[in-house]
Amino acid sequence: MLIPSISFQGNCENAIKFYQEALDAQIKSIVYANEAPVDSGLDPEMPDDFIMDSEIIIDGQRIMMTDGRLNRPANDFFSFCLVKESADEVATIFNNLSIDGKVIDPLAPVFWSSVEDKYGITWMIMTSH
Repeated sequence: MLIPSISFQGNCENAIKFYQEALDAQIKSIVYANEAPVDSGLDPEMPDDFIMDSEIIIDGQRIMMTDGRLNRPANDFFSFCLVKESADEVATIFNNLSIDGKVIDPLAPVFWSSVEDKYGITWMIMTSH
């Protein structure tokens, strides 16, 4: 499954409310930084209201939204999230996309791994489990 993902770099909650009102978006889930497991690798100083991950539905389309990687350039707001059935599939795709690209979040069992491919597109890759 391929899901577009948008980083709002600190104002995701406002964006969700805006899309609810403007587009009748339905909230499927919101996960705040303070709900992340201790071993998630997140900065412990992250504000409690930082949205680590959320998903909304607009006209039947799933869209992931986050407060984002605050250490990424301000114009880096869009990526794809590729959801696969197995960790082996995730590893294969991650390794393929890494060729001549740049690893952002190394392969890990927690949440997602991400890589910027050689064309500058960011991919978050994760299993469906």
